[in-house]
Amino acid sequence: MSESGQRPRIAILGWGSLIWDKRPEFDEKHAPWEDDGPALKLEFSRISDTRNGALTLVIDTDYGQERIVQYALSTRTNPADAVADLRCREGTVI
Repeated sequence: MSESGQRPRIAILGWGSLIWDKRPEFDEKHAPWEDDGPALKLEFSRISDTRNGALTLVIDTDYGQERIVQYALSTRTNPADAVADLRCREGTVI
């Protein structure tokens, strides 16, 4: 609980395959995607190790173009749990 007595709300920012590549084990841990998230500078600036060398859309403050991204509220109240959910979804480790 926060100091105001309310449960913290954790927003997950998303674009690209995080939105369109449905993964029920991750999707059940957040609310539906909303279209009015913040503007972030995105560009195809990374080569994926897991998607046959495909270019992937990432935050790129040097070369990216501002785009409105989507967001979804996590069902988690602990930020570490929300990060772990996203890490599992993306297949990454610390």
